[in-house]
This record gives sequence, structure tokens and C-alpha cells, in this order.
Amino acid sequence: MGLVNDEVIEAYSKRFKLMQERGFTAAGKEEFLEKITVESRQVENLHVRCAIDGFKIDSDEPEHLGGSNKAARPMVQLLAALANCLQISAMLYFSFSGMHVDSVRVKVSSTHDKRFVINHPDAPDPGFHDITITWMVETGEPRSKVFKVIRKIEQNCPVKATFSRGHHFLSEIKIT
Repeated sequence: MGLVNDEVIEAYSKRFKLMQERGFTAAGKEEFLEKITVESRQVENLHVRCAIDGFKIDSDEPEHLGGSNKAARPMVQLLAALANCLQISAMLYFSFSGMHVDSVRVKVSSTHDKRFVINHPDAPDPGFHDITITWMVETGEPRSKVFKVIRKIEQNCPVKATFSRGHHFLSEIKIT
């Protein structure tokens, strides 16, 4: 077996064919345009939980910041989402490329300067800065072929694309 099994290849092939057939028609919009809504609620103190697609994702802060350290912090989960999306994309792209790849791993790292909360002219913007993606690919394939597939993965990973573009945020406030 390669990086993914035949069922995965078949499911993605079927979905891609359907996307091509329906394209940007009303049927394509009905089938492939998805609105995702996530709601977070407090569990206890700084420990919070989201229900997503039947799963629960918890976040917390470390004990030294008043949390209970029962789950990963939201900022590290954000990097984990990027790493996981790149990893899944890589397994699919390499599988569909016809290349023989024994394994692929991805490591994502970044800096997060927490001093953004200080009201000071030198304070950095909040969030991550300088995200680095490191690929570890075990294969006998030519380096140029591997690089070509990785560039395609990085261009098409939806989480990376979300990181890369500006967004309009609209806040609705409901007081009950």
C-alpha cells in the first residue's frame, strides 16, 4: 500500500470527477459550497470547547497563565491545523502523482511574540510571524519531481491559503 489506501484514492477521484462535471453551476454550488460554523463555550475557567462535525476540540491555557493545561492552546492548534492539512494534502498529491514515496512528514514552526498586549510603540502585531514549513520526504524519486509536487501542495492547501490572504471579519453581538 502507498501513502493512502485504494478507498481514499477512489473517493477523491469520484469527488474530483463530480466537481469537474458540476463545475460552477447551481448543482456544483449545492454540492461543494460549505458554510462552516464553530461555536465555543466555556468548560471551566480558561478551558473551552468547540463542537465540530460530531467531534469536540478543547483549548486551554497553561497553568502559569491561569489555565488548567487540560488541552493545547488555540495558537498551537492553529499551527497544528496547518501542519495536518499540509500532511493530508501531501499524502493525496503524492499518491495521485504516480511517484513512489515511502513516507512524508511536515513540520511547521513559527514565532509568536506575546508582548503584543503591551501598549508600546515597539509592540509587535499579534499572531504568528515567519512561518516555516519543513518537509521530510522518503523517496528515491528525483528531487525536482518532489519539489514540483510540494509546490503544488503548498499552493492548494486550503489552510495555508486561508493563512495567506486577508479576510473581512464581521462581528455580530447578541446580548441576552
